[in-house]
Amino acid sequence: MLTITRRADETIVIAGIHVVTVEVVTHNALQLLISESAEPQLRRQIHRGEGVSLCDDLVRIELTGFHGTSARIGISAPPEISIYRGELADRLRAEGIDITQPLHALPARHTA
Repeated sequence: MLTITRRADETIVIAGIHVVTVEVVTHNALQLLISESAEPQLRRQIHRGEGVSLCDDLVRIELTGFHGTSARIGISAPPEISIYRGELADRLRAEGIDITQPLHALPARHTA
């Protein structure tokens, strides 16, 4: 499981097309807006230990804990599914890199 810490208004990009935006972080829950190809699809509030599945149930996103005003989000996915923090996905797209590819498949200069 990959764990990413995100604050409100930060994103995760999954498989190059699913954008998971953290909308609200409270002391016991997290509200997510999940979009596909820039179209909002699902708004979901989850508590610790709860989650949501994407990509025909290949990807599972779970709230694993909190750190101050940030949420720790666990993501389980097969290695061929790309997962990027939103700011990294934006940078790679600006460089013309295909973000549908997982990190290990990118040219070496982008893996550090």
